[in-house]
Amino acid sequence: MVFVVLTAYTGYVFVRWATDIRTSISRIKTADHASVLKECREMIDTRATYENNRASWPASVVDSNDVCLGPFTASIDNSIPKGIRNLKPHRIIIRRDYVLIDCGPSLTRQWVLGFREGAEQFGTVKLIDGLWIWNGNTTGRTGRRPGLD
Repeated sequence: MVFVVLTAYTGYVFVRWATDIRTSISRIKTADHASVLKECREMIDTRATYENNRASWPASVVDSNDVCLGPFTASIDNSIPKGIRNLKPHRIIIRRDYVLIDCGPSLTRQWVLGFREGAEQFGTVKLIDGLWIWNGNTTGRTGRRPGLD
């Protein structure tokens, strides 16, 4: 009986996780990409105004110049532009030249990367010039990794 219950629960968790991935991808694909890029650039320009939660992040992931929001929804509030909030991010890192928006469920990498104009761009899939998806796949990747391996 315990085996049946555990098997059913494991199946439910997997189906829920797969559904969350599809929902996240759908949110990214249907977003207004130009607006999200504009909001990313605004966040870069005003990054000093955000409450920085960097101290709770591992030093191997962030550096002293990063502004870190999250993890999860703790510091992802109405101060975040609406288009980015609509992506339902778990965490956001604002760097000098780009913003990393973690849109995927746990154990996945579905980052939206919004770049400052003129910055070096990288990612897995280019949405528009300046806005990319990075999914952790190193095959077919353009440029370098954003430092969250």
